[in-house]
Amino acid sequence: MAQSETISGTVATSNPQGIQLQGRNEWFNYSLKADPPLRRATVGEYVQLSVTRDARGTAYWINGYVEQPQTTAPPVSSAAAAAPATQASTTNGGISDRDRLMARMSALKSATALATQVPGITAGDVVQVADRFLAWLMDR
Repeated sequence: MAQSETISGTVATSNPQGIQLQGRNEWFNYSLKADPPLRRATVGEYVQLSVTRDARGTAYWINGYVEQPQTTAPPVSSAAAAAPATQASTTNGGISDRDRLMARMSALKSATALATQVPGITAGDVVQVADRFLAWLMDR
């Protein structure tokens, strides 16, 4: 019987069959034997997976999600750590610290993707674009 292991990370790519985590080359496939069927993770979501390898050791199958205690925060990416900190509270429009961080990371990722299409753009320009994306996301 295959041994189960726990793997965690932020979802970098997702499709109907599985996910890929940031910094990893492997795909983690949703088990078709899971009962009830597994929910599909979204890009940018931090997940802890219970996985097993197939008999040949070439593929990972997601058996389920490991529940995190509410006090545990996901690791902060280097880009998010370098960004100026904001004082987030759940009283500011009902947005949690985690949701605010995810929005900031999404805005920065989008600005970075856009920057690859514009020659001569600087890091400062990317941060300004990310701030505008974040303002739009937060309806400011």
